[in-house]
Amino acid sequence: MSDRKNPLKNPAEPATSIIQLLLVFWGIGGVVGVILVLTGSGSFLFFGADHLCVETGGVTSVDVPVTGLRPEASAVSNEIRFCVSPGTGEQHFLWGLANVPSLLMQLVVLLLGLRVVNAIRDGGLHTSLTVRRLRVLGWLLLAGCVVVSLAEAFARSGFLATLFPSGSPWFEQWHFPLWAVVLGCVLLSLARIIRIGSELEKDLEGTV
Repeated sequence: MSDRKNPLKNPAEPATSIIQLLLVFWGIGGVVGVILVLTGSGSFLFFGADHLCVETGGVTSVDVPVTGLRPEASAVSNEIRFCVSPGTGEQHFLWGLANVPSLLMQLVVLLLGLRVVNAIRDGGLHTSLTVRRLRVLGWLLLAGCVVVSLAEAFARSGFLATLFPSGSPWFEQWHFPLWAVVLGCVLLSLARIIRIGSELEKDLEGTV
């Protein structure tokens, strides 16, 4: 077994293998999507999509009849899917902006995560390279995911405004990426802890 695959030699396992596997799945999905677009039998991202739909809540509430529901209970749905086909150029742009950025963000997070675990595998945890890559990934999760979620919220609001005049305000479409922000803060703190630990280790080595 090579050192890169041996968990005793690679402290970044199993994260390295999991991230690599997810990237393989992402690549396979991308290849399949491109083939579907080229053959005209499907869509990939916003390419080849003729039926554009956005799911949203807060626009209205509808009572849903459910068989066997107790008399004192009720079922209400406030999630509605709004669709248009084939859609205008503006609607295609807004629909793409409402769906694609989060997918691309997932890919970027995986790639940066792979860079982090590779730095740990090649040089260890207490290196300046690991600290830099942890900080980049942390800021991406902390700030990048918030920006992406806001952009998608404005795009969904704009898309709905093209379907009915009242539309839906952007803040009703915004889903705050809480766990991404929390994880980003944790990674930034971890990078700071590693940097301070590395500096202390260097100071101790200098005094010996």
